[in-house]
Parts: sequence; structure tokens; C-alpha cells
Amino acid sequence: MNLIRDGKGRGYVVGVNADNRLLASCVVLSHEFYHSDKDESLYSIQFEHQQTQSGGTEIVGYITNTGDNPLAFGRLWFTTQDSTAVTWKLHVAPTGMSGGADVDPLNMNTGSANTLSGTVKHNNNAASAITVTSVGTNWFTLNQLNRGTYDIDFNGGFLLAKNKTLMVLVAGAVNGAKSRIAFELWVEDGHE
Repeated sequence: MNLIRDGKGRGYVVGVNADNRLLASCVVLSHEFYHSDKDESLYSIQFEHQQTQSGGTEIVGYITNTGDNPLAFGRLWFTTQDSTAVTWKLHVAPTGMSGGADVDPLNMNTGSANTLSGTVKHNNNAASAITVTSVGTNWFTLNQLNRGTYDIDFNGGFLLAKNKTLMVLVAGAVNGAKSRIAFELWVEDGHE
């Protein structure tokens, strides 16, 4: 008889039903819980934007990973507050970035003093505009047709490697359109 051991010197017989399926009671830790509780490395970043050119594509902000481990992106929330179409674009490998206002990523574990190893800049329009030589390659596009929020879960499948940059661009149909994007991300340490 095969036994599954609990690592504490006790053995337990495995139950199998008539369909040859393992009977188990278990606890599953989500990426989010694990990285917030165990690694203290779950972060939230939010960018807000107000369109200055009707129909023009504008830079919202960017995230550059300066740490040794990749940044894994979980959920992204795309929101527009106006009844107008908005096109979101996520680009990788932009070059020649300058300007922008610093953004401090929020550690979702309020008991942790850990900070994200990276550069996060928000385009503050005239006050501190981001300029670039190239916006890089389009990686993801979302067309949002009206007011509301889209919740996209990448499940940690998008990894931003060391010294790589993710840039956010938006094109609102109407001047003054207000939009927001929020990121949930963690430092991927390979311990899962």
C-alpha cells in the first residue's frame, strides 16, 4: 500500500473514489496571498490620466525593473470615468525616457518595510511630462468603449525582466477624458 506522508513522521492512506480520483482536502495559496504574506513583495501601482489631445495617443507612465528578479504582473484594472471610447496600450522596450513624476508603489502588506526595486514614473502632463525617443513595441491593447472598469488577470504570466520597461499609453476620443490604470505585481523569486 502506498502512503502519502505529511513530513512529520506520520503516514496517511490516500482515498480514491470509484472514478479513480484522489480525495483530498487542501488549502490553496494564491500568488497574491503568498507574495503578500510570505515574501512581503506584493505591490500596487496606480496611474491616473486626463486626455489633453482628442484622439491622440498619450504616455501615461512607465515601470522599469531595476531588481535582480523579474516582476510578475497579476491583475490590471483599466478604468474610464467618461462615456467615451478609450484605447489602452502596453508597450515593452521603450527607449530614451526622461521626465515624469515619481510614483511610490504601495506594498500590499502594511506590516512590511520592503520596497519595489524599480523606477516608476507618471506623466504629470505639463508639470513633468514624460518624453521618449521610442515608445517600443506594442504588447497588449484594450479598447474600452464606454465608462467602466475592465479587470484583466495575467496570473503572473507577464514577467518584466531586469532592466526592462513597460510603458502605458492611452488614446481617449475626447479632450479631458479621465482614465486610470492599476497594476498588481510581485517580485518573482521562484519559491512557489
